[in-house]
Amino acid sequence: QKKHGIKLKIKKVLKHNDVVLCDDCGEKFDLINRKKKRMYEKHMAKHQVEKASCNCKVDFATKVEKSIHMKVVHDSYIKCDRCSEVFKTTEGLERHQYIHESIPCSKCGVIYNGQLKLRAHMLRAHDEIECICEICSKVLKNNVFLTKHKREKHEVKACK
Repeated sequence: QKKHGIKLKIKKVLKHNDVVLCDDCGEKFDLINRKKKRMYEKHMAKHQVEKASCNCKVDFATKVEKSIHMKVVHDSYIKCDRCSEVFKTTEGLERHQYIHESIPCSKCGVIYNGQLKLRAHMLRAHDEIECICEICSKVLKNNVFLTKHKREKHEVKACK
């Protein structure tokens, strides 16, 4: 809202729908589930970084650079030395480090970044377990392909 050319900051919480308006930009957030609440928290953290100042006398080219600086230098976060990710704990950083490992597939030689991506590839491409569609009796490589087949051919919705 504007009144006499001045943008008014509005904070309004509606108890029925859990709708919140951002104080800084007026963006509306429906806090209907954890994912939406997390998006709102990240949005608010972004504004905190934008407003934050320090005595380091550093010019930042991007908001991301400033965000990383504020977290690492002023909030004791730990930065990954191979990318721009930051972590509150060393355990978080150690779990993250695995995505930087280059691991070749033992069956086809394709290289994946991290054990998680390699494991997903192995299940998709090399899993020996066959699954049979109970609707049309088609034999598929694994459960991932069976679920996709049912969704596309039989319009069966996946379980949540």
